[in-house]
Amino acid sequence: MDLVELTQKGKKHTNYRHPWESVRLRFIKNKLNHILPDVTLPYIFLDIGSGDTFLAKQLSETYKNSQFHCVDIAFTDEQLKTFNLESGINIAVYKSTNDLPLQSKDEIDVVLLLDVLEHIDADEAFLKSLNKLPNFSKKTNLLITVPAFQSLFTQHDIILGHYRRYTNNSLTKVLEHNQFLVEKKGYFFTSLLLPRFIEKQIESLKKNPSKETRVSSWSHGKIVTNLFSSILICDNIVTNFLENLGVRIIGLSNYAICKKKH
Repeated sequence: MDLVELTQKGKKHTNYRHPWESVRLRFIKNKLNHILPDVTLPYIFLDIGSGDTFLAKQLSETYKNSQFHCVDIAFTDEQLKTFNLESGINIAVYKSTNDLPLQSKDEIDVVLLLDVLEHIDADEAFLKSLNKLPNFSKKTNLLITVPAFQSLFTQHDIILGHYRRYTNNSLTKVLEHNQFLVEKKGYFFTSLLLPRFIEKQIESLKKNPSKETRVSSWSHGKIVTNLFSSILICDNIVTNFLENLGVRIIGLSNYAICKKKH
């Protein structure tokens, strides 16, 4: 969960996360299974823009012998202290990559950049600096997700501080221009395209758009949450099946898996 949404979520009273979060986690796990198939090995993960560390905590239950370094420039000092106390022994939280305690021999296995790039005004400069991280080697995998299609830019994006949305082509272009080799790319959350399109049309008619995102304002119980989760899980299953057949369909989110070119 984005830290902006975490602040809003604090006002709510529900134990259930928005289905988008839990199903995106499932999607990320699926992609990592192909990148790092042996979950018993001691990998080093760098989760940039980690938000409330939900994803790192969940992944650490699968990759039990791995170390997770979570970085988010939006962390307050209080949040840094709280998350470091509450997280597991294999999770550490930082406000900057400059604070990472990695030694020169420590090679990062995976950098997670999940719905982060759209928050950065100078995305090319950021990718260039990421490529130069001391522990980012030619073997390091970069897994990126970003929101898709600028035509679907809504109040949701404004609340979260997004500068843009991407297509597979525009994401590939910015990655390749900054010396990353895209090994795999695609879309997911196809079933959310129509709801977002309708939301966009309705929003254009409103004088006072919402000041909360759907993730932060989610207050439904177990039955509704599980129902929506099941729909999104089926969405991902169908998308993965078609992708394996070489059939690519569009969705509300993009992903890319890449490595350094040189």
